[in-house]
Amino acid sequence: MILSGAQNIYPADIEAVMRMHPGVADVAVVGVRSRQWGETPVAVVVAASHVPLEEQSLIEWTNARVGKQQRIRGVVFRADLPRNANGKVLKRDLRDELAHLHY
Repeated sequence: MILSGAQNIYPADIEAVMRMHPGVADVAVVGVRSRQWGETPVAVVVAASHVPLEEQSLIEWTNARVGKQQRIRGVVFRADLPRNANGKVLKRDLRDELAHLHY
């Protein structure tokens, strides 16, 4: 869960929307530091190889389909997502990797 302002944001809700985009092969949403809100959602995306994908267009596409408090602030592209032996995405590793980001 991401705590943004006084709102609880559930990453799974945003991820479900983003998976509908034809250019997204896999996605994980994590919270990063925000000067204004405490935390804000950022998507870590594995792009589908057959569709060109740009950060700003994906942000706009996603934010048009989620609630106002769920809007993502950034997209980070990766070749794959870190997973444990059971296939679960290691979001703690992603948060640590993105700790330098501030929005």
